[in-house]
Amino acid sequence: MIILHRIVAIAFLAMLGLGFFLRYVAGPGVLIDLHRSIGVIVLLVAAGSVARNVWQGRLVNADISPVWMRYFVASVHIFLLIATLAMPVTGLAMTLGHGDVVSIFGLINIGPWEPNHELGAIGSSLHPKIAKLLTLAIAVHIAGAYKQHLYAGAARILSILGRQSAT
Repeated sequence: MIILHRIVAIAFLAMLGLGFFLRYVAGPGVLIDLHRSIGVIVLLVAAGSVARNVWQGRLVNADISPVWMRYFVASVHIFLLIATLAMPVTGLAMTLGHGDVVSIFGLINIGPWEPNHELGAIGSSLHPKIAKLLTLAIAVHIAGAYKQHLYAGAARILSILGRQSAT
């Protein structure tokens, strides 16, 4: 479903932007609760999307030539799927490992638990590294979609934007 791709993509891009803002500009504050809340929702929606794609046998759609490009595209897609799940998981590990609460818009609270410093350290180490790699993979993904649209005649950009192809 294209709509699910749009929802996950928009939410995830917003999360990445907010995460970079929190880390490099503002520091944790009121916005961290929003970041955590949306992160849990992204995890649930993305997990459902990945599960649906695996169930339907549509994990990777890389019907392109040459063969090396097919493998490259498949690798980027698989990384995007794994990282889309790993980002909120490592965020939860970081937060809960430090003994903090993850509040989902103040409606549902996860934690607090006894601090687990190893879990917190793993989350704190992996979360920003995956964010940087994910940003690069998203840029490659978007560039590849535009390449397919402009040079291969594929109307994928139009279909993602909800428009029909002119041909």
